[in-house]
Amino acid sequence: MLQIPVCLFLIGVLHCASAQKPTDLCVGCVMVNGAGYNDHVDCDKYVQCHDDGTGVLVGEVMDCPFATHWDMESLTCLPIGDTPCGNDKCLSLVKDSEYSVATNCRGYMKCVGRKSKPVCCAYNQTYVDGTGCVDDVNDVCNDTCFGVSESTLYQPQCDMFPIAGKPAKYERYVEGWGKLHLDCPIGTLFLKDACACIGLTDVIARKRVCKPEIHLPFTRDHRDESGKGYYVYNEDVVIKNGVAEFNGKNSRLVIPRFTNLEHSTTVVIKIKYSSKHETWTGMAHALVSNSDCGNLPSIMLSEDNRNIYFGVGIDESKFVYTVVPQLPVNPDVPEKTAEYRFNNGDLMGSNGVETRKKAATGYLRNVRCAIQIGHAENLQPFDGKIDEVSIYLCDPDQP
Repeated sequence: MLQIPVCLFLIGVLHCASAQKPTDLCVGCVMVNGAGYNDHVDCDKYVQCHDDGTGVLVGEVMDCPFATHWDMESLTCLPIGDTPCGNDKCLSLVKDSEYSVATNCRGYMKCVGRKSKPVCCAYNQTYVDGTGCVDDVNDVCNDTCFGVSESTLYQPQCDMFPIAGKPAKYERYVEGWGKLHLDCPIGTLFLKDACACIGLTDVIARKRVCKPEIHLPFTRDHRDESGKGYYVYNEDVVIKNGVAEFNGKNSRLVIPRFTNLEHSTTVVIKIKYSSKHETWTGMAHALVSNSDCGNLPSIMLSEDNRNIYFGVGIDESKFVYTVVPQLPVNPDVPEKTAEYRFNNGDLMGSNGVETRKKAATGYLRNVRCAIQIGHAENLQPFDGKIDEVSIYLCDPDQP
């Protein structure tokens, strides 16, 4: 009989004042499907709680997206104005004061009527306390504002263009002379996005490393090895010889970290696994989903004897999916790969050889449900072995 900690993995919402050994942050928490929630003194933050594997609830302070405040009634971040904030910073600041926010390099707050009003610098600018909006000359601020990717709506005006095969040159129209091919200064390359010649060291420094939010290589057990140490609940999954074995009946891994994802525009899932899909009949088997709360999922990765299915929910009712075929069975190489990629308004699915894409413009639908590996409502439980799975909230393959 499984010994599940008090309040964990309940479908309904329960108050958890009686949870076993809660930390101060989690006293009186509200639990939904394995994740707990509490208010924070700052209106744009909240506390997310999870069991540390020993029955102790531990809390982590989370930031709401820019221009939103936490709402305990709906257990989500709502636009400022839709939920009251008794600790608004503008209550202690003078009229027309401004202050920066930690979650957005372009966004800031302006005090209007003793209330914080979200304001955003123009695209290609960043906000600096005491100065205001300034040009983002180093092109390090890539945040969107108010949930809109302005990089696709407002392309910067640039009269300089790259020349194919000549990275140290650019093309520019000069009145009276027409289109000219011009040289970048020595040691620089033309970068279209910056509309300028950029030093090689600057180009290298500009590249951001995308690290996984969850990395499960199953080298020792089912613990997250991303370096962030997120809790993973194991229900009847056997870890041995570097793989996780799912019994096709009731085994699953549950990751509360991904409950209530807000305004996400990128989710990438990479998984290496094996299964005897060619022997299956009927309903598809779940690989990864957030479908276990009685709500429509926003992430779905599954397979049957013919196909691998990839789905994303991007608003209250819209669900986009794409399908790639199963590769021919190779008994000498039983391991398969699948990659789920929701990024830049597209949903892409790959079996390691073939990739298919569907337009999916919008943001990941908020679902108060943890990520489930090997399980989804209304699908068959996964029956097979998973060698490795990584989940990203950024694009790990972006150059």
